[in-house]
Amino acid sequence: SIQIDLIFYSAIIAVAAFGFMIFGGWLYVLLLRQTPERVPGRRRKLQEVGWVTVLASILLAIRSGLTLASAFVEGLGISWPLV
Repeated sequence: SIQIDLIFYSAIIAVAAFGFMIFGGWLYVLLLRQTPERVPGRRRKLQEVGWVTVLASILLAIRSGLTLASAFVEGLGISWPLV
């Protein structure tokens, strides 16, 4: 049977992934434009913001997909707190 709560939870996680991607991209562009090139650590900070944004967005999207799959497939064996 379809579990509505897992579909809702999956949608919330997908929105969080999208929001993280938008905010992280905005922060990356904002840092890139406003930080002078001579500032020490600028490049490292930009790489850090980029990697955190990409990894968090990908992992949240995977989590959302697994939660959605567990809502439709009964034998998947993924319980709600772990997803």
